[in-house]
Amino acid sequence: MVLPQQNPLSLSAIFFLLEDTDFQFLQHWIKVCSFWYLVLVVYNTVLCCSLYYFLYLQKHFQLYN
Repeated sequence: MVLPQQNPLSLSAIFFLLEDTDFQFLQHWIKVCSFWYLVLVVYNTVLCCSLYYFLYLQKHFQLYN
C-alpha cells in the first residue's frame, strides 16, 4: 500500500492552527480563573472587613453599656 505524499507546509499550518487554538483555550481559562480569583479576593476582603467592623462595634457598645 502506498501512502500519499503529504505536503509539509499543510502539516505545519495545521500544527500552527492547533497550537493557536490551544493558546486561545488557555487564554480563555486564564481569564476565567483570574476573574473568579479576583471575585474571591474581593469577597474575602469584604467579609474580613465586615467581621472586623462587627467586632469593633460589639466591643464599642460593650464599653458604653
